[in-house]
Amino acid sequence: MEDLKLYCYRVAGVVGLMSLNIRIPGQFYQTLRWIARTGIAAHQYFADIGKDAIIKRVYLPEELLQRHQLDRHEIISGTYNDNFVNMAEELSEITRSYYQKAHAELSKTDYHPMLPSRIMAKVYFRILTELHRKRFNIFSYPETKVSKRYKYFIAFRLWLSDQLIPKSA
Repeated sequence: MEDLKLYCYRVAGVVGLMSLNIRIPGQFYQTLRWIARTGIAAHQYFADIGKDAIIKRVYLPEELLQRHQLDRHEIISGTYNDNFVNMAEELSEITRSYYQKAHAELSKTDYHPMLPSRIMAKVYFRILTELHRKRFNIFSYPETKVSKRYKYFIAFRLWLSDQLIPKSA
């Protein structure tokens, strides 16, 4: 599962590097570390499994596939069965734990400046929840999204809750 951690760090790192200096000058490393710890990048596994399979690529950790008696050919051919669902549920639990740990580690001084990253994390967590509702059938539902309206709702709700928390110096 070290491959998963490395993937998350690199993918989240690239996203963070592209946007952090614009959004949160002076808090670059703290924010990058927080983003990498969330499931923001881990959820990409789900979002991209079907797309990657079409071009005959599989980036899932080998040990995860073996533990659930799956092979790369099954993923590439779009095999959706109990083994795939069990593997996806395990990956989902790992992803959820990343979100929970990252949220728990968020210091009060970082809380307000990281509003954009927290919004992004909530949106991706919602996508993960939708995937779970669909039993991770990414082959039949390749594009699981959150509506723009719901994204605005998440952003407004987090912004409003920020207004109720005193800003630390």
